[in-house]
Amino acid sequence: MSVIFLYLSLDELGRMHEWIGSLFARMVGVTGMAAWYVWVVPFGILLICFAISYARFLLCMGPKHRGRIMGAGALYVGGALGMELVTAWHALNNQSDSLSHAMLTTLEETLEMAGLVVFVYALLEYLRCHAEAIQVHLVSPANHE
Repeated sequence: MSVIFLYLSLDELGRMHEWIGSLFARMVGVTGMAAWYVWVVPFGILLICFAISYARFLLCMGPKHRGRIMGAGALYVGGALGMELVTAWHALNNQSDSLSHAMLTTLEETLEMAGLVVFVYALLEYLRCHAEAIQVHLVSPANHE
């Protein structure tokens, strides 16, 4: 799971999904504005594989923790894939530099960030219920010189 989150953070920084999407678009012959959003297809397939591989892990959790994690995933995927499709449709049928397009893009990013916040909360709640104690030690950089 850590590899997946490493990729997601690098992707957010470097927009790798769009690069991979452009390769996929060339492979399947998609051109124009639609090629910008075709990354949803291969990543949607990867998402299904991810969901299947982690289904057993989720089913072993209690319903409260499972619900929080699934809710976080729904928020994130709703933003990353769902709103991306809505934004793509809007861009293909309207001006992509309009206020409405900017609002859709903002909603997409907000859903992704909300999904991450809910996921961190879900993990912290899971730890609170299942770990006896957790200690965090913060050391000032001045102490390391």
